[in-house]
Amino acid sequence: MVAAGMLASTIDGLAPSPEHVAFCEGGAVDTRNQERRIEFKNVVRRAYEERVDLGARGFYATPGVDFNRETGRGKPVPVLHQRGRSRRGPGRPADGLGGW
Repeated sequence: MVAAGMLASTIDGLAPSPEHVAFCEGGAVDTRNQERRIEFKNVVRRAYEERVDLGARGFYATPGVDFNRETGRGKPVPVLHQRGRSRRGPGRPADGLGGW
């Protein structure tokens, strides 16, 4: 969104449009007017000044793993059980801190 705002031009009548921003060759361009180019470091500087989170995280949907909490149906994430995997041997409980 930062690059889109920087590339918008009231003279050309271009509104900010993140869908039309392309990053290439160390810069950002608006695909509707490719003559206007901004260096990537300037986009990052502006994002920093506007306190934009550049490390935003998304979520990956694992195929075949889904669960609807409202209906109680689906396939939740498989739980890995630690029973019988401690160094003390099978059937002996582990304390969770040191594995003993």
